[in-house]
Amino acid sequence: MRYLKLLLAFDVVKNLVGCGALAEVMIRCESKECR
Repeated sequence: MRYLKLLLAFDVVKNLVGCGALAEVMIRCESKECR
């Protein structure tokens, strides 16, 4: 049960990190206007 919770927590963190990285790339692209 503890292992399952750990997996869930890791998945959530991974998703948050992925979204953050994607947002950062998009912001950089907007500032440089590299559409």
